[in-house]
Amino acid sequence: GTMTLIHNQCIFANKQTVKMQETPDAIPEGETPHTVSMCVFDELVDQAKPGDRVEVTGVYRAVPIRISSTRRTLKSVYK
Repeated sequence: GTMTLIHNQCIFANKQTVKMQETPDAIPEGETPHTVSMCVFDELVDQAKPGDRVEVTGVYRAVPIRISSTRRTLKSVYK
């Protein structure tokens, strides 16, 4: 079916996907820093800028990467 927008009955929320990366001084020389994507909502949107150091508390949920949208096969690497 199709979706329709009902005027004055919709609720919108701010959401942003942020990629965090290990600091260069926290990893051994020659290794690539790990990157983790996370979603932030409401007042946390646009609070951090590239290069800012942040401390995050939350629940980590690993999501498997599909090789193809039509196949059930998963990669062993998670995003």
